[in-house]
Amino acid sequence: MGEVERERVLRRSAALPGDVIGITGDLGAAAMALAVRSRAAPRSADEFAVVRRHIEPRPRVAEGRALSAAGGVGAAIDVSDGLLADLGHLCAASGVGAEVEVARVPISESARTLAARMGVDAEALALAGGEDYELLFTARAEAFDAIARSIHEATGTPVRAIGRVVERDACPRVRAVGPDGLERTPPDGGWDHFREGRPR
Repeated sequence: MGEVERERVLRRSAALPGDVIGITGDLGAAAMALAVRSRAAPRSADEFAVVRRHIEPRPRVAEGRALSAAGGVGAAIDVSDGLLADLGHLCAASGVGAEVEVARVPISESARTLAARMGVDAEALALAGGEDYELLFTARAEAFDAIARSIHEATGTPVRAIGRVVERDACPRVRAVGPDGLERTPPDGGWDHFREGRPR
């Protein structure tokens, strides 16, 4: 299937408490596309934009290579099952917890516009929608800004800090926290491969 240089492999199991959690690009477009396509054929520019993101995903290959070459990167995973679900996979493999600041999670502008128009929760789409295939990673706090800047300069893809890794004892699971300090729990926590028939 492929080959990789052992010393450049990014694993799910290398996150450490104190790491910053980063994400490439933005989230929510693919999930919004499902809502759009369930109602009617796309017509507006925003509708076409989210549908294109869903049916023609762009793998972050260059960004992944830049991450693997950067110093200070911990763990990494792509967002296919949903941000909170995939961050949960990463935390389970690393034996840590995580806190995500919902206000810092980048949401696709087209998804946000359509969500407001259709009465859909854009935050829930970004937190649990999945199939965005952005790269979710952790990095040592002192290295994060340089890593984000180098990826953006090399690829044009923005990278944002959205939370932090914590000790599992302090937070035994992934928490999404709003600006008011209260936890946000989307009704659908992401795709579960072991629950037959679960909808996206």
